[in-house]
Amino acid sequence: QVYGVPHTIHFTGDGSELEKMQQITGGDKYVVVADATGNQHSMSSALQYVSHSGSLVFVGITTGEVTFKHPLLHKPEMSLKGSRNAMPADFTRIIGLIEDGTIDTQPWITHRTTFDTMIAEFESFTRPESGVIKAIIALS
Repeated sequence: QVYGVPHTIHFTGDGSELEKMQQITGGDKYVVVADATGNQHSMSSALQYVSHSGSLVFVGITTGEVTFKHPLLHKPEMSLKGSRNAMPADFTRIIGLIEDGTIDTQPWITHRTTFDTMIAEFESFTRPESGVIKAIIALS
């Protein structure tokens, strides 16, 4: 259990994610799915995780095309929503919570690099098998 979330699923890209989700939900999938990746492939596949009459919320933004077969949206009668509801005060509050240690960002940082090595390492950060959640360029 991480941050009060009873179940987590590590996406490996082998298709086992949907099976794990169906085990957790008893085959019902999820009432609300939020995709904050900004990755067009993740966003395109997120529809398959939404339950009947559920909602898919895109928080992340991509400049690529998000594509899916229409029955994935229409058959379960899901709602598709876009969200950019953060205001400047929200960012100030979150930054303060990170600074005072209330929010621990360390579990999200999976990879670190420097400006000197970034060019050589960057391509590996784009591959799902590298396991990148958040890569940080260290300034020192």
